Amino acid sequence: DAPDAGVKDYNGTQLTAIFPKVGKYDVTLTASDGTDANKVTVKRTIEVTPAAAFSADFKASLKQVPAGQRVSFIPTQPVSGYRYEWTIEGGDVTSSKAVSAATTFQTIGKHKVTLKVTSTAGEEKTQTQVIDVAEVRPEADFNVLTPVVLRGDTVRVKDETKFGPTDWKWIVSSPNKNYLVSGRNVEFKATEPGVYDVSLTASNSVGTSSNVRNRGLVVVNADSKSGLSFNSASSRVVLSKSPLTEEDKNFTVEWWMNPSKLTDFCCGIGDDDANFLIKTNAAGQLIVSKGGRQVKSNNDLVVAGEWHHYAVVVQNNNVIIYRDGQKVFSQYALNAIKGLNSFAIGASAADMSGQIDEFRVWGTPLTQEQLQTWGNEPLDVNAADVKAADLRVYYDFNQNSGNVQDRGANANHGTRLGFGPDGDAWPLSKGVFSLNFSNKGTADVTRTYLANAKNQFRHTNVQMNDAKNGRWYELKDWKLENEVKNGKVITGACFDAVKNGNFTVATGWDGFADLKDHKVYQVVKLPAGLYSLTVTYGQHDQADGSFLVVAAGNKLPDTDNLSTAIASQRMEGKANGGTNTLHFTLDKETEVAIGMVVNMTGQRIFCITDFMLTKGDFEELQGVNKLTGILVPQRFNAEQGTLFDLSGRRVFETRPGNIYIENGRRVVK
Repeated sequence: DAPDAGVKDYNGTQLTAIFPKVGKYDVTLTASDGTDANKVTVKRTIEVTPAAAFSADFKASLKQVPAGQRVSFIPTQPVSGYRYEWTIEGGDVTSSKAVSAATTFQTIGKHKVTLKVTSTAGEEKTQTQVIDVAEVRPEADFNVLTPVVLRGDTVRVKDETKFGPTDWKWIVSSPNKNYLVSGRNVEFKATEPGVYDVSLTASNSVGTSSNVRNRGLVVVNADSKSGLSFNSASSRVVLSKSPLTEEDKNFTVEWWMNPSKLTDFCCGIGDDDANFLIKTNAAGQLIVSKGGRQVKSNNDLVVAGEWHHYAVVVQNNNVIIYRDGQKVFSQYALNAIKGLNSFAIGASAADMSGQIDEFRVWGTPLTQEQLQTWGNEPLDVNAADVKAADLRVYYDFNQNSGNVQDRGANANHGTRLGFGPDGDAWPLSKGVFSLNFSNKGTADVTRTYLANAKNQFRHTNVQMNDAKNGRWYELKDWKLENEVKNGKVITGACFDAVKNGNFTVATGWDGFADLKDHKVYQVVKLPAGLYSLTVTYGQHDQADGSFLVVAAGNKLPDTDNLSTAIASQRMEGKANGGTNTLHFTLDKETEVAIGMVVNMTGQRIFCITDFMLTKGDFEELQGVNKLTGILVPQRFNAEQGTLFDLSGRRVFETRPGNIYIENGRRVVK
């Protein structure tokens, strides 16, 4: 019994009571086994002290909140056991009964936030504050929910831009297919394979923000299923017999590869340098050793973390290297293959790194057309043209365990050595078969729209500097602003005869002054399209602090106002053939100023050998306000009858008596 708390004859092992006033109160507990003989009564005095002081005061993490940014509301004196109720006008979360609350606001203006606190004694206190939600420049962001899809499947990209965007322009672009999407989210059927960059420009009345995911979307021509993953330096696949002999003067080795890292040396295929070996170094050079003679590609041909198709074609003494179906290097190597008694993927002198798929060896030198066709789809080993090309090894790696099976007629299976558990070695090879040779993409339009854009640059007879007669001249066809004139020295972009007739800007040397917001540009009218302006550097590249810029109208903005331009890109030094590229989109015919804004101090110089302007047509699509379907990153849609093991890994070859998942149900095969 606790009569002062309104409790009488309560039965139970525990009691919760509320005493309404401060004071001392008796509480009585009687316990028994149901008989009067075994009954005990205990009385205790409970002292009720004054309730803890409390208030409804709270603080907001931000008083002026950017639209779309999360703001928190926190009581200044939270008391355990008290009831807290929040009312948030205009918030995405409008109410909460937690001690603290948080929400975002999408509507610009002032919004009331009210906190009501109720004590255990029933006393209530309330406070209201006004939150000012301001419109700010958006911060573009997005999530590619379908990073790899089959041709014909649906691409979904979800907008995650913060701070109240009101307009969205998407560019989904590859060398051979481009999309321009207007709307909040992207959803369309992919019709062309390829590796696509995905960019979003989000805007509101305050400003614009852009975000780009290079290689953010891959559309594949066919499902490559699984590949083989090499997870240690000791992992190797040794072929039953070498597919190449000393007598072979013409042959092809081709494969898809996604290295996890590049070292000196890695990605080995073949035997050793004295006989025949394909390998890669840390600089990304593909190196082919043939009878002790080496052929090396340029740097960065092999890229870690990216799927690419590679091929080495030997035609008599000519060694030709391809990447993604395009010829990138060739050189004669007169030495013949010697004593090739072993052949492996992953050599002792160059371990295989990462994942490999669709490995083939042919006894003929494949043409570029054959590489482009067969390298972009699974092989039909029974096709007449495949047989005629002398297919000697074909590993598609579409299996779950055991040694590697040769799908061709020669049964040249590969023994796996140094691998871990079977399930770790056969992941899906998403990104293979992503080539596109349809030539529906970009075209070089430099000559159509730009004048005097290539070395040697044309010039007038006006000298820019008389320190060395006949060296520096005024460029034809380029407009200059904010050049510095000091006597007979004019500091600005010019023709430089000593620098091979390059387009040159120098400061600090030969009496040239410093430059700020020096503008060099041409004014042209461009039709709607996706454009890229690429500059190629000559001997010098000290362009840091300068920008490639395209702006609507007939002028370029100053550096401080580059946000008003259609697009701008900081120039970065990449001498002797390196490039910088500015990408921009025009959704209608527009007159633009295109060129650069230069800022240079001290002894600095950069030279440009070439300006190239490319244009890509695009398919215009309307975005969607809300995406449909499953809104999480997806792998390929599973066809009816696709099998998975109990861990969720896709199965291509079954074992009798094992349990698998088929169409969402467990089955025994």
